[in-house]
Amino acid sequence: MDPAAAERVRAVFGPCHQLLAESLADHSPDEIALIAGWLDRAVEPTRRYVEESC
Repeated sequence: MDPAAAERVRAVFGPCHQLLAESLADHSPDEIALIAGWLDRAVEPTRRYVEESC
């Protein structure tokens, strides 16, 4: 990635990443894996719902 583009991405998403990291800091790796798995599985039905309903 272009260094300037990478810096823009960090500027925009860095604060959000920090907040997420802080909110997950007290979770175990297994708990984080469970959360990540749920989010992965939620993407498709959410996408379908938006396409069909909006």
